[in-house]
Amino acid sequence: MKSITTLLLMFMILIAAHQDNFRYLNQGDSPYVDDIDDAESFEETRDAMDLLGISEDDQMMIFRIFAAVLHLGNVEIQLSGEEESIIEVTRNI
Repeated sequence: MKSITTLLLMFMILIAAHQDNFRYLNQGDSPYVDDIDDAESFEETRDAMDLLGISEDDQMMIFRIFAAVLHLGNVEIQLSGEEESIIEVTRNI
């Protein structure tokens, strides 16, 4: 069984950037909320997944999907001509 620290580290590597670099996460006034410990919240989420019987491999797949969605949120598809489009990444991660 992997430790919570190992899984948190693996998830951070999947994202590999500060939350301000993601359009889906940087829409608020501040990425930090007083009295909220992100690592503790992550551990509670993992504990809930364990309680629901979600395996560690499936949890990592969920985190990979979440990371992919965050990255895809930074992609913009712009019209370029009548039948063409341009794909641009809006944040450099």
